[in-house]
Amino acid sequence: MKRIFVILSWTVLIAGLFVLLGFIEARHSNMTCCQFNVMVDYNKSDPLIISDEIKAEIIRSSDSIIGKPLEDIHIEKIRQILNKNLYIASANIYINIEGCFNIKIKQRKPIILIINKRNQKYYINEEGLIFPASSKYFARVLIANGNINERHIPAKNNVIDTDTLHGQSIHRQILSMARVIINDELLNAQIDQIYVNDQGEFELVPKLGGHLIIFGDINNMEKKFTKLVAFYKQGIGEKGWRKYKKINLKYENQIVCSK
Repeated sequence: MKRIFVILSWTVLIAGLFVLLGFIEARHSNMTCCQFNVMVDYNKSDPLIISDEIKAEIIRSSDSIIGKPLEDIHIEKIRQILNKNLYIASANIYINIEGCFNIKIKQRKPIILIINKRNQKYYINEEGLIFPASSKYFARVLIANGNINERHIPAKNNVIDTDTLHGQSIHRQILSMARVIINDELLNAQIDQIYVNDQGEFELVPKLGGHLIIFGDINNMEKKFTKLVAFYKQGIGEKGWRKYKKINLKYENQIVCSK
């Protein structure tokens, strides 16, 4: 008898749930959009997109959002608009029970700005994805310029292959260096620019001090950065920021400084 009662209870509960879902669906289909919200997570970076501009672009393509029946809003069309935006890493579209149409966006986070020999300006994020610099907004990140012959080809999934670094793409080498710099507290605070000279070797420009860091090629990169960090912490001293003109890391197991 008890078992029959349990079965009946579950049957009633499930039937009630289906009735409730049907009621919500019917109510939802008759609702109009009462509010349109676009929220941007800037991913601890400077803004490269603005929510009002995203809203305006969607409204232009959809005639209207607010006051429109929810079932007439073309979500797939809106999703395509968001997918074409190279600054958007991900977007979540949802409608709440009050009839508010919401979009939550996560912005891509650049770690370096490249300025190549063609004067093209574009960002690279930590995953190696390339996307163009905005003409309206600027992210305060590490800059790489100089003898960079590679160019940027705009694409949604233009990703640098980082499996092989040595003797390969200058983009790969710059990305490899940028990852080390941004993930070290001292280097991230001190290094402002990566410059590629005419020999294809790297020079680093610091934020403080009047010196230039001669880095050389990408070989033994980790050892060179370790030497530089140790030098900053122990060897340069308070007066040393402006004492030297050049700090050369190219030599094995030593740093050569010149005034």
